[in-house]
Amino acid sequence: MNDLKTLEQEVERLLLNVPETRNNDMILYYEYCLSNWVREYDLYKVFKDSGFRKSKGLSVFESVSRARRKIQAEHPELAPTKKVKEYKEELEEEYRNYYGKGV
Repeated sequence: MNDLKTLEQEVERLLLNVPETRNNDMILYYEYCLSNWVREYDLYKVFKDSGFRKSKGLSVFESVSRARRKIQAEHPELAPTKKVKEYKEELEEEYRNYYGKGV
């Protein structure tokens, strides 16, 4: 697995060079896997086989997503589009309203 600094550098490179990755974590993880020499027909192994991930030195989806959030917080120019940001905020509000009732 990548150490945290290396992972953040790689995610930042992807955010800079592939703008679509700024809006969608699945696209980001897809590009991350391809950049680590995972062939498209082997992508199912990334989610199914931890041994395969380890052999390729891949971080898990959650770590890549977490690195993206950290980088976007530090570099606003790499943030998602306004439309995507507003949509995510709406979903967060719905989530809070639905699950926060008992709190």
